[in-house]
Amino acid sequence: MEADDWEELQLKAAGTIRLCLSDQVIYHVMDENLPKKIWEKLENQFMSKTATTKVYLKQKLYGMRMQEG
Repeated sequence: MEADDWEELQLKAAGTIRLCLSDQVIYHVMDENLPKKIWEKLENQFMSKTATTKVYLKQKLYGMRMQEG
């Protein structure tokens, strides 16, 4: 893949990530342009790695049900 194509792909990925964020969250990553940097910043800010958080997330995952319709 050529450098120009790679740069364009990264800009599109960063834009897609930003589109999925709420206004309060996007404020934290406005200064980042690379998708990897955006992802790392979000991960550091919002993903605590405590045992309590892991158990809570597992419970939410296992409790998910598909809605009818």
